[in-house]
Amino acid sequence: MAQVIAAKYVLGMDGERQSLLQDHYVYIEGSNIEAVTQDAPAATDDVLRYEHGLVTPGFVNIHSHCLNGALFRGIPDDLTLDPWIPELIYKILMPLGKIASDELSAAELRSVIALGLIDVLKGGCTTVMDMWHHGQEVFFDMARELGNRVVGAPNILSATKVGFNAKGDIDYAYGGDGLGQLARSVELFHAHDEGRDGRIQVALGPHAMDTCEPDLLREIRKTADQLGCVITTHLAQTPEEVALLWRRYGKEPVAYAQDCGMLGDDVTLAHCVHVTDDELAVLARTGTHVANCVISFARAGINVPYARFADAGVRTGIGTDSHGMNFVNELRTAGFFSKLHFNKGHVASAHQLMAAGTLAGADALNRPDLGRLAAGAKADLLVFDLFKPHLQPVWDPVKNLIWKGSAADIVLIMVHGKPVVRNGELLTANEGEIIRDAAKAARKIWEIGARQGVLPETAL
Repeated sequence: MAQVIAAKYVLGMDGERQSLLQDHYVYIEGSNIEAVTQDAPAATDDVLRYEHGLVTPGFVNIHSHCLNGALFRGIPDDLTLDPWIPELIYKILMPLGKIASDELSAAELRSVIALGLIDVLKGGCTTVMDMWHHGQEVFFDMARELGNRVVGAPNILSATKVGFNAKGDIDYAYGGDGLGQLARSVELFHAHDEGRDGRIQVALGPHAMDTCEPDLLREIRKTADQLGCVITTHLAQTPEEVALLWRRYGKEPVAYAQDCGMLGDDVTLAHCVHVTDDELAVLARTGTHVANCVISFARAGINVPYARFADAGVRTGIGTDSHGMNFVNELRTAGFFSKLHFNKGHVASAHQLMAAGTLAGADALNRPDLGRLAAGAKADLLVFDLFKPHLQPVWDPVKNLIWKGSAADIVLIMVHGKPVVRNGELLTANEGEIIRDAAKAARKIWEIGARQGVLPETAL
């Protein structure tokens, strides 16, 4: 007996392009889509009917920090920092992360990670590539329990300490056991990676170009080739990073990454805020993917327009970083900031943004079976209820969703052929219990951070 979803609109495929279909059925067999067709289901089929529904592929979020999103909720917003991004990362987030690693019990860590995974899932992301620190491998267990499809990329670093010196400049201390961290990532790959038949995969995650030395990056490249896994890292987040790479290696970030084997169609670079137009051309030519996370930088007053990358031919997907996991909001913000940057209303169209959040993300993970509604693809999908005042009447359902909708309009989230959220309710765990436990754990870290001077008392 097939499982069938019937809806007013289905965002299917026409060859390699997404195509909006009306009054179609999505047939699901096991974890895969069997067909997208106008053929009516048999009387014996299990049919879920959505008279005003829009069925889309599940979003593929290619850069996230679920633990940070839950643990640091509201802390960075509206802060007075200078320089904003470096001070946030090195004076607040990394010290708080160290406190969390030292002070959270196993149960507390599980609850905080679970909250982040629920947040990203209910935000519409059926797949997420997430970076975290070694020692937080419970991420995989929580994803299995909750129903997420994940690619876990534990950080690998050469740097042992990154902070500010007496002059206020960023100070890096190297000499860490990066090769040991790489070996641990390889162990995690063999222990957890389920390939395309499962929901759990492992990537190699060198932290960033300024925190990883060349020999380590080249070894990571060699190892990724042996394992057949993807690589993800941060690149050109700050002017300070760019300056460091010039001082140490005499290269711009993209040239340094290329020299170390960190470009190519199996590499996703997060942010790329400070790359030049010439560097964009290199990224396009090498087929390297970029994760655009516009909201994280917008809160610092920095515009990282999606269309600057996409229009340069760079393979550009979307990530939520750790600010907030409402993916529709991320897509809409990426669109508006692109229009503002170019002063043109037609750039970063709703359909282009939808493709960026689905097809482009799947391409970055080398997963042609994700990000699309087509026979043979994984049954990872969303159903949006368009029978809402803010979504009616409907001229183009994708435009209505991107420019007017939100994750709150989702009535069904399915991953690997199984419903995991229905009408806003998580079906796989006690969400309220997780929220309470995670909030308590975060409060514990905040209080320790305040005592140590990492957070001001007013943050509590």
